[in-house]
Amino acid sequence: PMARRGNRTDIIDRGLVSLETAAELFQRYKEHMLKHLPAVVFPPAMSVMELRRSKPYLFLAVMAAASSETHGLQRVLQRELMELFAEKIVIVGEKNLELIQALHIAVIWYWPPEHFEELKFYQLVHMSAVMALDIGLGKKSAPKRGMTGFSWREHPFRRHPQPDPTSLECRRTWLTCHFLAANTAMSLHRPNLIRWSPFMTESLDMLRTSPDAYPTDKYLSHLIWTHRMAEDIGVQLSMDDPDTAVNIMDARTQYTLRGLERDLDKNIATVPKEMMQPTLKMSFSILNLYMHELALHSDNTA
Repeated sequence: PMARRGNRTDIIDRGLVSLETAAELFQRYKEHMLKHLPAVVFPPAMSVMELRRSKPYLFLAVMAAASSETHGLQRVLQRELMELFAEKIVIVGEKNLELIQALHIAVIWYWPPEHFEELKFYQLVHMSAVMALDIGLGKKSAPKRGMTGFSWREHPFRRHPQPDPTSLECRRTWLTCHFLAANTAMSLHRPNLIRWSPFMTESLDMLRTSPDAYPTDKYLSHLIWTHRMAEDIGVQLSMDDPDTAVNIMDARTQYTLRGLERDLDKNIATVPKEMMQPTLKMSFSILNLYMHELALHSDNTA
């Protein structure tokens, strides 16, 4: 009999992946992939069977990301994942933390399609950002007052209770939303959908200092900071506005650049030696290129 819409059959039940392969892929994600950008982290004791049972969307996202060394399997699993997003997000209208995290894994480990026109990571980034805003991740829950207008988050007809935005998991997820939005804004020279806020500053501090944080959170916090600075660079140098001509030889531009260079150098100096891993080194180098990109656009060759 035809399965009801919304109940997709598991990839192991359908024989696309064996249980042994799934365990190997989960191990690969945790041991070899996660350290580069530890945005979606799992408890150390979690088994692949527990992930499959309790978080099926994340299970599929991890399987699709970690199967990159087996191209044929990855193509199949990526298609399964995109079909899952289409069904759950666009058709059913589901909104939850697990889907946001699955979108994040899909973007962080995005495998480019054969044709440029089929690139989807920009849409996936903003799907996750809009969903995060919808479920209230971007701010502390407001205290209940009288009738203060419509709030989707607190609507009495909601199917599921919403997550606590002040939990470490939600803070990590929200900061990752900003990281990915700022990253695509920087690389594609488009407006940044999510602006840095005091709540993000508080969340970043908690990732750095909370005794309940994962060991990888300190490294993640350094990566998050680089994209906070990317946003500053974009705003101060009007990078997302092609109609604004910024001359690198202008005295005000030079002053702004010197200030940004000092901020970058100061932050690099605060990173412990053991934390200066390849993805962070690359992020600092990209920031340096980004802030000096104006030199390539300037007509002044003096």
